[in-house]
Amino acid sequence: MSDADALRTCCECCEGVTSETPVELANRPGLSAIAYRAGTHARFKASMLAGLSASPALSELTTRRDDDLTVALVDGWATVLDVLTFYQERIANESYLKTAVERRSLLELARAIGYELGPGVAATTYLAFTADDSPGSPPEAIVPLGTRAQSIPGQDELPQSFETAEEIRARARWNALEPRRTETQFLHAPIRRLVFAGTGLSLAIGDRLLAVQGDEYEVFRVTEVTELIPAPASNDDPRTEVRVEPVDPNALALFPAYLGIPAALAPNPPGPLPFDDDPVATYVTNAVSWTATELAARLDRLGWTEAQLAAHLDARQRPSISTPLRIFAMRVQASFFGHNAPRWGSLPEDWRDEDKNEYAPYPEPWAEDQGADVIRDSQGDFHDVDPPHTTFFLDQAQKKILPGSRIVLEEAGTRLARAYTVLEVSETSRADYGLSGKATQVRVDTEQGLYRFEFRTAVAWGGSEELTLAEVTREDDVLGSSVLLETFALGLFPGRSVAVSGERADLPGVLTTEVRELAEVVHSMHEGATRLDFTEGLDHRYRRATVRISANLARATHGESRSEVLGSGDASAAFQRFALKHKPLTYVPAATASGGESSLEVRVNGVRWHESPDLYRLGPEDRSYVLRRDDDGTTRVLFGDGVHGARLPTGSENVTAAYRSGLGLGGHLAAGRISLLATRPLGVREVVNPVPATGAGDPESRDDARRNAPRTVLTLDRIVSLDDFEDFARTFSGVGKARADWLWDGRRRVVHLTITGADALPLTADAPLLGTLREAVDGLRDPFQPLVLSPAEALVFRLEAQIKVHPDHLQEVVFAAVRAELEERFGFAARDLARSVAASQVISAMQRVLGVVAVDLDVLAFDPAASGTPQAGRLPALPARLGPALVTGGERPIRGAQLLTLAKQGVSLEVMP
Repeated sequence: MSDADALRTCCECCEGVTSETPVELANRPGLSAIAYRAGTHARFKASMLAGLSASPALSELTTRRDDDLTVALVDGWATVLDVLTFYQERIANESYLKTAVERRSLLELARAIGYELGPGVAATTYLAFTADDSPGSPPEAIVPLGTRAQSIPGQDELPQSFETAEEIRARARWNALEPRRTETQFLHAPIRRLVFAGTGLSLAIGDRLLAVQGDEYEVFRVTEVTELIPAPASNDDPRTEVRVEPVDPNALALFPAYLGIPAALAPNPPGPLPFDDDPVATYVTNAVSWTATELAARLDRLGWTEAQLAAHLDARQRPSISTPLRIFAMRVQASFFGHNAPRWGSLPEDWRDEDKNEYAPYPEPWAEDQGADVIRDSQGDFHDVDPPHTTFFLDQAQKKILPGSRIVLEEAGTRLARAYTVLEVSETSRADYGLSGKATQVRVDTEQGLYRFEFRTAVAWGGSEELTLAEVTREDDVLGSSVLLETFALGLFPGRSVAVSGERADLPGVLTTEVRELAEVVHSMHEGATRLDFTEGLDHRYRRATVRISANLARATHGESRSEVLGSGDASAAFQRFALKHKPLTYVPAATASGGESSLEVRVNGVRWHESPDLYRLGPEDRSYVLRRDDDGTTRVLFGDGVHGARLPTGSENVTAAYRSGLGLGGHLAAGRISLLATRPLGVREVVNPVPATGAGDPESRDDARRNAPRTVLTLDRIVSLDDFEDFARTFSGVGKARADWLWDGRRRVVHLTITGADALPLTADAPLLGTLREAVDGLRDPFQPLVLSPAEALVFRLEAQIKVHPDHLQEVVFAAVRAELEERFGFAARDLARSVAASQVISAMQRVLGVVAVDLDVLAFDPAASGTPQAGRLPALPARLGPALVTGGERPIRGAQLLTLAKQGVSLEVMP
């Protein structure tokens, strides 16, 4: 034993000969917690004991035993210092945004730079109401603002309430409007196709068809005939499809006849008139079309109701001012009398020479080089003595050519064809051109063009028989920015939202719904239907037979209305505060920097007071209040002190509040989940949300506040760079992820901003969140910089792997841990936009789990496989880019960046042999 050890053992006076406090501190950047303690209990005690040894006055104090009074006193103060430094360290951690753990600390730190923790925001959707169409129901139902509907809860869920944010009028005929299913047949290049009702029409290739529409006509040659026989189980009628080509390719295409006058030129009514067919035609239906606004003004001027006009138009059964297309099959082909006559020079000389025979029948030759027209005889005399010269003779007796029928004259070699109406027909015997025989005398309605047909080369097509055109079902898809309806839909006006639902043409069996706002409503009188024009084109193509359009649509937000008395005002009290009884207070989406605004309305003595972000900027007369939110979600209303904000006037229960409660991700519901009417307006039978409820956000968490608070300093309420677009969007309530890219849209460079919601529920292109964010961004950016907003394109992947489990671990426990690790690493919260997934990342994640010895990744693929193109050992997630055009040669839409996450039930694990 050394001398020092012996001395320490006998008197312990040398213990603590050096000071151990304060501890030297060094914190590297990026830590989630900092070290800030000057010492611990042991270090403080050791330092004070060292001080005892260093003090000459205490040299006689040689003991260091804990039961000594002095040492006990030192131990007690070391305990005090340990506690003080512990809390000092906690306070220091709460002083920094990245290390603070208390919500109040984050709140106050954020307020120092003008940032308030987001209270969350309510989900938004659209509710489609079904108006009652049973007998005795009102023709129109009023769905008032605040009409409440609830969701059907699933397992371990609570029903969620949604209330309409607008008042609408609902009608039964607007429950499910249909697009025009059939089309009026017309001939247009390059496709010339006609469909007739029935089969056995006795049409053959080379036959002639005459198309007549009003005063216009065109002659066609049949090139193909196909009889369409429906299947035995089908309800379709047999039809005949005929393809044709014009006899004269250079002839003008058949165009519609008179359609009506423009609405601007329609006669202005002198004032109210009795409702009758004649004034309706004069002042309304003779116009080509009316916009909804123009028609409403016209009806108001005439003193008529919309219901009167609707009943009149319905009775007309798709009226049309345009003359319908009529098709005639020309059943008879005939030549003109004399077409087979001998040459004039071959006739006997005494028939030709007047010198030899004063009674020569054919002294004048009929020209062989240019021929003679059909309205003259062989000697050049008109068949009609007096004009008009409209008579000609056909060879042989043509019993199928009747008065009133149509006849077509066609000149061989020139493709000249003219159509006429037969006025008179008679069978006669004729001698001319050195021939004699039966002939048919025909007189037509006009002599125009008859001189151009030669008796030898011209051919007549007669015996016209009108064919019945079939009602052709439109087979084209519904797409673009307008839809022609099957009927009139009076009462719809621009600004109203409609839901377009149907089966996608590119994904058979997949039903999709899009919400669009009406830019214009046009009532087409000549089409006999209403055309809806949208502010934006549809994102997809839809099979026409499946499309339904709901116009009884109202925007709705998550939350339930409340009304309560907050308390009594006291003019002698400063900074009075009251707590709302129901929580959380609903914040609805708004085009503000935070993305939401309170639904609270406070009244004092019946007078409304207004919310302010803070009190310090208020004057003594300002009737305002501020809201403060507790950690448990309770909202408190704080009033002023008479200097910063007015004090409450004294009164009994004179402070009232009307607000809504409910928000957050619990309001994210799939389409069709909201179907219970909590308040049932008169005349409304059902309700459903045709699109998902999206755009919600939970109250801002601590981690969110750490990320978002500094971004407000980066943007400073202006958006200039790409990073500014991202930073602003990420702090917007309801937005989970954002990415900004420069793109070339084919004409110019644009800023493209891709966003997701706050959870994995995909946003649709018509989600209200996109419109609200766009409005907020537009107020802070350069208006001349083109901007496109799109929702992220959601992709999911699946994997199959074999895992070798350590023999000391349970297989089911290890497999569950592997799935949990994969879901955490590749779930929505952990993924970024346009971030690919590599096989090495997946294997690394599985290898991290305790008990995993080896991993064999067999399959890493998109789900479904057609949703993306895998690369070797990697599944790419693409940034924003141009997508394919919906129609050939059309504009290519911009598609948002892709978000690639692990599919639900997308992990298949097996034991490695």
